[in-house]
Amino acid sequence: MQQHIKLFPNPAQEYITIQAEHALRSVTLTTILGEVVSNATEIQSTGTVHQLYCYTLPSGTYILHVWQADGTHYSEPVHILR
Repeated sequence: MQQHIKLFPNPAQEYITIQAEHALRSVTLTTILGEVVSNATEIQSTGTVHQLYCYTLPSGTYILHVWQADGTHYSEPVHILR
């Protein structure tokens, strides 16, 4: 895990908060099979804190992919619980 990005809560129910040191270029949430279920157009941002809403997704394990403006990529499993 890169030290410049924090994800919480994990597991999540309604939203995932992404706290980044730098601006984000894009964020994508995929199933573990690679199907895109959410993307950067669904992010609300305040400074370096971003929220990705996931309240419509079924329970399961997903992969959150974050690309920062400086070109670095970060990915981590995220668990959604209902």
